[in-house]
Amino acid sequence: MRIAADGSHHIYRGKALYAGRFLKVLSFHSPGVAAVADRGGAFHIDLTGNPCYNGRFLETFGYYQGVAAVLDETGYFHIDLSGNPVYAKRYSWVGNFQEDRAPVKDAWGNCFHITKEGVRAYVENYRYCGDFKHGIAVAYDSKGRAHHIDYDGKRLNADSYLSLLPFHKDVAVAEDDNGFFHVDKNGRSLYGHRYRWLEPYYNGFALAQEFGGRLGTIDERGKWVHTIREPDSSSEADASLFEVEVRPFEPLTKGKSKNNLARKERLREEIQKSLGQVGTVSEKFGGKPVIVKVSFFLWEGTKHLPDNRSKKDLDNLVKPVLDVLQETLDADGKHGGLGLIKGDVDVFRLEATKAIVHSIDDEGIRITIRVLNQS
Repeated sequence: MRIAADGSHHIYRGKALYAGRFLKVLSFHSPGVAAVADRGGAFHIDLTGNPCYNGRFLETFGYYQGVAAVLDETGYFHIDLSGNPVYAKRYSWVGNFQEDRAPVKDAWGNCFHITKEGVRAYVENYRYCGDFKHGIAVAYDSKGRAHHIDYDGKRLNADSYLSLLPFHKDVAVAEDDNGFFHVDKNGRSLYGHRYRWLEPYYNGFALAQEFGGRLGTIDERGKWVHTIREPDSSSEADASLFEVEVRPFEPLTKGKSKNNLARKERLREEIQKSLGQVGTVSEKFGGKPVIVKVSFFLWEGTKHLPDNRSKKDLDNLVKPVLDVLQETLDADGKHGGLGLIKGDVDVFRLEATKAIVHSIDDEGIRITIRVLNQS
């Protein structure tokens, strides 16, 4: 069964399911009921196209677990199959019932879940909450941070994110300050890499886009598997954006004078391995005001090794990177850098972040340079 192209009725085996026509119809839900609207208002019909009840609403939605979300002049609420309210309370918005819980928003903007009796499922308030799936829902707290919560409104773990999707086969798409990635139910990242955007896994692989624009698929360790589309080198976006990632590689800090140069040369060599020819890249940015973003992925180490690698401060991590990006590594100008930027004066905005990774193979650096639009 499907909805007709003009949205006015339902089609079954190539023919209209019933004679009537409506302004809008939604899909049928168990037990064979669909939300529709005509000039008299919104309501529900059965498989014969007849109304399920006499009442009319401003808006109706599909039935889930025997109840449907509706809107009238008093607000949002849920009704049973006879069109009767299942509780007295009214809300500024309600979602659908899934796993005996429905997300709602009250008049003060607080979001939480209720039971079919209209009772709050927990005391916590959120700025947003979604449907439950396998006992877990996504919720955003008062600071706009995303969490996974259980039936009692409690956070599944201590981690929070910029954005978060529901779990699919025990893995969820999450976003932090460095980009999108996948997490398990303990909140642990499956890998250290970050992407511009990401989809859930589909039979072991997920669609992903890198910050540089390349589109493809990754495996469950975040490794690039298949390229669907390379960035268009002629596009305006590519002309103003450059990104390189070096992994596995231990991010280096500013060292003592005797080994500081050696550290920079090592970083330069590692970046060159990933870059190949940098001449055409340097032409994009030479002398132009730029935004530089550096993301450091630090290995947490093991219980048998000191954790110095994960406790490096951003100040000492950033300086070698900026020196390597310039034309020379040192003030004397005897040792060449990458020449991607003329000097520190060209950096109008600098963003630096660090994240702890669980695998030494995920340790490394991601550098993004973008021309600053001053128009």
